[in-house]
Amino acid sequence: MSDFNYSDFLKSSQQRQYNSYMNDRYIELNGMTVYVFKLDKVLTKKSELYGSEISSRIYLPHFPIRALYTTNKWIGQLSLNVYEEEENNIEFTMNFDRMVKTHRDLKEKISGELSIQYIGNGTPFIEKKDSTLKLTIDTNIVFDSDLNNSDINTMKKLVTKINTLQGFSSSYTGDNESSVNLDNISKTNIKNITKKINVKDKTYANITDVIELGDVILTDKFRLYQVLQANPAGDIGWNYSTYIVKGNLCDMSLVDSLPNDYRKIINDRQYGLNKIKKE
Repeated sequence: MSDFNYSDFLKSSQQRQYNSYMNDRYIELNGMTVYVFKLDKVLTKKSELYGSEISSRIYLPHFPIRALYTTNKWIGQLSLNVYEEEENNIEFTMNFDRMVKTHRDLKEKISGELSIQYIGNGTPFIEKKDSTLKLTIDTNIVFDSDLNNSDINTMKKLVTKINTLQGFSSSYTGDNESSVNLDNISKTNIKNITKKINVKDKTYANITDVIELGDVILTDKFRLYQVLQANPAGDIGWNYSTYIVKGNLCDMSLVDSLPNDYRKIINDRQYGLNKIKKE
């Protein structure tokens, strides 16, 4: 017979949720806001032979998350018989559940909403599949186009086009996203109704659910760190409700393509702790 006990399972599950909640509250209260730049693994091209980037890494716009960490830790080392000091690696402690939820929310983010209706004779239908939008009245197709076409490739252009069709009217609220990002919808009768269709923000569509190798993290001192290691942690007390990210100071030549000119912002504002000479 199995030793599985459902009652004990519920208790342990509830205990983990409680631990995660308390850990999250602690980090939200005592942590600092850091900014994560996810590596775009689709646009960043790698060498098939060596596995390294062919050119600069491509990063997505940053998003904030709270973390516990200590900045500007230094270590000493001998180099060519000379004692030198350099900045040590950094360690960020985050709440695992909040980190995963943040990533998933970004992947499911809605950037706008299309509203469309028809006032006229006949029965209207709308259908969106992949990059094709089709509008039909009874059995007559009145609009059937690839949304990648330059005259309708943004939501504002698409709304303008739809409003030229007899009997149809449409409007859009939100960011002017690519019209391809309109949610797919099976053939739907829109007679006597206003049909609303979401438009997804596909910026983060290809990211995973966690911070990982290749990502970089910006601290409150405008110091940029590349991720060296990342894994669930908190075996004592927190019941693996935390996520530890270890990183080292990033070589800025690797991140030429940080969005929104952040490379220049970091160079202008980053804080370097100058060592004091005691001799």
